Amino acid sequence: MGEAEVVALLRDLVASKTVNPPGDELEGAQVLQEYREGKGVPAEIDEFAPGRANLEAEVGDGDRVLLLTSHLDVVSPGREDLWRGDPFRLRKEGNRLYGRGTSDAKGSLAAMAVAVAELAQECPSGRVRFAAVAGEEVDGLGSRRLVQQRFLGDGVVVGEPTGLRVMTAHKGRLRVTLEIPGRAAHASQPQEGINPIPRAAEVISGMEPLCRAFSERSHPLLGPESLVFTVVRAGEKANMIPDSCLLQMDARVVPPWTVEEAAGEIETFVQKLSDVLGFSISVRVEPLGRPANTPPEEPLVRAALEAVQACGIPQKAPEGFRACCDMQHFRGAGAPTVVLGPGELSRAHTTDESVTEDELILAVRVYKELARRFMC
Repeated sequence: MGEAEVVALLRDLVASKTVNPPGDELEGAQVLQEYREGKGVPAEIDEFAPGRANLEAEVGDGDRVLLLTSHLDVVSPGREDLWRGDPFRLRKEGNRLYGRGTSDAKGSLAAMAVAVAELAQECPSGRVRFAAVAGEEVDGLGSRRLVQQRFLGDGVVVGEPTGLRVMTAHKGRLRVTLEIPGRAAHASQPQEGINPIPRAAEVISGMEPLCRAFSERSHPLLGPESLVFTVVRAGEKANMIPDSCLLQMDARVVPPWTVEEAAGEIETFVQKLSDVLGFSISVRVEPLGRPANTPPEEPLVRAALEAVQACGIPQKAPEGFRACCDMQHFRGAGAPTVVLGPGELSRAHTTDESVTEDELILAVRVYKELARRFMC
């Protein structure tokens, strides 16, 4: 593998504008298909909706199967004038490669694609599957489709920015929406209305015991759960008493607790709080991601740790991935899964997102080493 190969592939992937929403992952899938066909490794594009696509490939022969997968879609670059260059044109400054998706997670895709192409020349004693999926940034529809198709493995490696450290757990997420009723009136006659804003302050204060209860539950790799207020919205003009106030909260759940348990706990608490405060509080809880965990004794975890150590990364025990990702879908299907990829989570979704060239190149070696050790 020349240094230019994985960088050149990343350049082409960054240039494919797969912003989600709406997705448009087909262009990125075509980039990978063209690369793989140039290496003599067939790959199939599964366009399951207009412009929405997964790419799937397999090399090797044998009973044990490893799936390497990451996502084609990226978040919006936001204000492009704040970037130091075109976010969809790979830019190199020193050892850093800049562009939307370099860290989350087209760097992982490029490294996986090159690793699998090179493994194809080694005739591995097992099958290595590669999947580039749609939709991770919104609803995980691409990975959920892999699960439906049973395009899985005895182990699954999900490419996300972990700094090439092995991660075996992530938190689940819920969005909580509370609506506090009021009655509109002219601000010069507030007694004619019911102001929902002071009511919202009571609700925020009243929710504190539940927020504290969440923070007291913890996971050894992920730390504590959390339930925090993130949105307060009320009113249109300064001279009007609003007719309602909307509050939103972000909840993070760690294994072994489930999003269903958390949702029930929140709904029950809000109902009791409504009774105490003497006014109705509308509550809607939306699970946006499930917590996931792979036991450390799984052969995949051992192979992954041995692989990173062999590549010079001094990691002795698995860690936790603080964001939610497609791992949840594969663990839900029963497949042992680790999260592992080049880049830093702190640079994902940011202006001037980047990954180091050295780490990108090392990722190819890590994925190959992991596959060899898992297959033996």
